Amino acid sequence: MAPNSPQGLARQGARGALSVVISQAGIFAVRTVSLMVMARLVVPEVFGTVAIATAIVSFATMIVMFGLPMAIAQAPPLSQRARSSLFLANTAIGAASGAAVFACSYALGHLYEDPVLGEVLRWTALIPVMVGLRQQSSLKLVTELRFGTIATVEFGAQVIAVGTAFALAAVGYPYAGVAAQAMAEPALTGVALIAVARWIPTRPGAWHDEVRPIVKVAVHIFSYNVLRNASRSVIVPVMGLTVAPAALGSYERATRVAQLPVGMGVQQLQRVAVPVLSRVRDTPDLIERYARRAQLPVAYGLATALAVVAALAPQVARVALGDGWSLAGEILQFVAIAAIFQALGESMQWLFLGSGNARASLRFGAFAIPAVSVATLAGLPWGVEGVAVASAIAWCAYWPCAAIYAARAAGFHSLALVRPQARALLTFALPTALCAAAARPFGLDDLATLSLGCALACAGAGACIAASRRTRTDISSLATYARSVRGGKAGDPHDASEPMAHDERSRGGIA
Repeated sequence: MAPNSPQGLARQGARGALSVVISQAGIFAVRTVSLMVMARLVVPEVFGTVAIATAIVSFATMIVMFGLPMAIAQAPPLSQRARSSLFLANTAIGAASGAAVFACSYALGHLYEDPVLGEVLRWTALIPVMVGLRQQSSLKLVTELRFGTIATVEFGAQVIAVGTAFALAAVGYPYAGVAAQAMAEPALTGVALIAVARWIPTRPGAWHDEVRPIVKVAVHIFSYNVLRNASRSVIVPVMGLTVAPAALGSYERATRVAQLPVGMGVQQLQRVAVPVLSRVRDTPDLIERYARRAQLPVAYGLATALAVVAALAPQVARVALGDGWSLAGEILQFVAIAAIFQALGESMQWLFLGSGNARASLRFGAFAIPAVSVATLAGLPWGVEGVAVASAIAWCAYWPCAAIYAARAAGFHSLALVRPQARALLTFALPTALCAAAARPFGLDDLATLSLGCALACAGAGACIAASRRTRTDISSLATYARSVRGGKAGDPHDASEPMAHDERSRGGIA
């Protein structure tokens, strides 16, 4: 089977997706353990301070990437001289971003009246520099579809970073522990990726023929990312001006619990979905089928898991974070709901990029992303709880808008994306979450309530599958996609999505 045929690409995409899911499941487990242990070693005030620094450094890191990962993922293979040119650009931007964070650290420490914040910023200013150095090695592996290698490296780096954080926090250096975890992961990942890719820069060149088209696409992606990340990054620093560090730390930890599965699902699977979508962008039927199928794991898997977390939020917070985090449990109910619609909405970015419509993504993000942030901060007069509720409402409104614009840009009807997702939420995720919530009135201890809630959720999910033929068809499509990893005809995107398409046609649906 030819590697660039639709069947071969589907198999490569499926194998890449499996590698990413397995590694991210491992990283999810490591980060969950880290969340539970660090919450018992470090007080909420520390997390509040570090959250402000992390938001600022994350924005600087996004600048270093400059939209190049997704721009290169959908481009033809680059020459050595072109990659060397991009390496030079990434390194220069990384050094400039790190220097800017370092220079601003003193003023920001004074603004927040927290000298520790300034010190944390000065150390974490190294992160953009590290990311700049590793970018081209990482992107070389992505364009070669070596997702398994990247996944293994990231998992190993995460384990070492978490272990370092535990050691420092346990011996009485909480700020150093939290900051070290943020720094160690990109540093270790960078060194390993450079070694594995076996790529070293040479003399730069090919600026006009190869680099210029890449940069042109990257500018659109970068502009969208600036809107998205700036709008998000501003929320915690703005809250920090009026909210006490302890309350801000509770908000940050609750958000981290909700964002763990989002990072594992949407952000990582994008690395698989975009290259495959970009290779079938000229075939309308294929891109619609693959896009629809790629959304189902988010709707049935990720959204359902987050709905169960929202239903059992107080118990999840107490088990995950320990005593002293009751406020985080209240916040978690709403940020988990917000994360559901955030995951559904942001997965539409796969379609924007894979269909070659980065400009349309920018036009949409120019008003949608700032609107979400403004709506979220509108809840600030009511404290961190108000911000959490406002965030859930804002992301709920964002999701259908993103689906409409993404489908329109790719050339098919938005109902092809919205209807399966809405059906998954209403007939699967919601009933499953309600079954989980039924465990709360029994008055059991937190761990027993969680166990019973998960058991009831599984029973509810099984009942939903048994009761709905459409749900069974969607689940069958997911199972077919998983089987494509092992090869055979299941690797054909026509076959993999045909059960769902046939089911929709038989009911007068959109497929």
